[in-house]
Amino acid sequence: MTDNTIQRQRLLVIFWLLAIVLGLLHTWRAFYDLIDPDSISYLEMGEAFLRRDWQMAINAYWSPFYPWLLAVALAVLHPPLSWKFAVVPLVDFAVYLGMLSCFHFFVSEELRLRRAQMAACSSPQLVMLPEWVVCVVAYTLFIWISLDWLGSLVSPADRCVAAFVYVAAGLLLRMRSASRQWWTFILFGVVLGGAYLAKAAMFPLAFIFLASSIFSGGSFRRQVWRGLAAFIAFLVIVSPWILALSHAHGYLTFGLSGKLNYAWMVNGVTRHIHWQGEPPASGMPRHPTRKLFERPPIYHFATPIGGSYPPGTIRHIGMRALQFILI
Repeated sequence: MTDNTIQRQRLLVIFWLLAIVLGLLHTWRAFYDLIDPDSISYLEMGEAFLRRDWQMAINAYWSPFYPWLLAVALAVLHPPLSWKFAVVPLVDFAVYLGMLSCFHFFVSEELRLRRAQMAACSSPQLVMLPEWVVCVVAYTLFIWISLDWLGSLVSPADRCVAAFVYVAAGLLLRMRSASRQWWTFILFGVVLGGAYLAKAAMFPLAFIFLASSIFSGGSFRRQVWRGLAAFIAFLVIVSPWILALSHAHGYLTFGLSGKLNYAWMVNGVTRHIHWQGEPPASGMPRHPTRKLFERPPIYHFATPIGGSYPPGTIRHIGMRALQFILI
C-alpha cells in the first residue's frame, strides 16, 4: 500500500466522521422543527400505504419513495402517537447516511477514472490534481451542499434524489473507465427508475442520463444495445407507478407536480392550499375547501380525501383546472 493510498484513506475516515457528526447534529437541531405540513404529508402518505388506502396513497403530487421509507420505519418501530414524529428524523438521518455512501461511490469511480486516464497517457506533460486534493474538495462540497442546500427537512425527498443521482453519475464514470458489462447498464436503469420514484422531475432527466450512457465509450453499436437494456430496466421500475397514477387520474401521466409549480410560478395562480380560483380566469379547483368565515378566515374540508390536514397532505387544488391554466 503506497503512501498516497494511506493518506487518502485517512482523509476519507476523517471526512466520513465529520460528515456523520455534523449530519447528526443537524438532525438533532431540526428535531424540534418537524411539525410542518410536508412532514405531516409524508407521514400520512406512508400510513396510507400501510393501510392500503390507495385513493390517498396513489398521489400525483407526492412521489412514493420517501413515504415508503417512512412506512417501513413505522411498520418496524410501531411508535405510539406521541413519538410518531420522531420517525421522521430517524429516517432522514438514515437517508443522509445512504446519500453519503452513494457519494463515496461516485468519488471512488472518479478516482478510478483518473487512474485509468493517467495509465493510458504516457505524456509527462499531463498534470492532474493529487487524489487527496480531490477528496478534500469533494467531501467539503458534499457536507456544504447536504447540510445547507439539502439540509431542510421540509423536502427530505431531495436527499433521496441526490443519492440516486450520485450512483447514476458513478455508474457513468465506471462505464468510461473500465466496466461496460451488461449488468452495469441494467443497474443504471434501475437506479434511474428509483430516482423517478423519489421525484417526478427525474423522469425526463433520466432520458438524458440514458442517452449519455450510449456515448460512454466503446463500440457505438454495442453501446446502443446496452443502453436499450438500461432503458428497459428503467421502464420495468417506473411503469407500475405510472400505470397506477394514470389509472387514478384517467389519462396518461407520470406526475402532476410540474403542472402545479408551473401554475404557481409562471401563471401567477394563488399559491396556498385554500385556493378558491384566484386570480380570475385561472380555473376552479375540483375539490376546493369551503370558506366558512372571512375574519378570521376559517375553512372546512371533509371529503373526498381524509387525513389530519387533507388540503396540505394531498394538494387537491384541482388537476382538471390546471389543464385550463396551462393552455
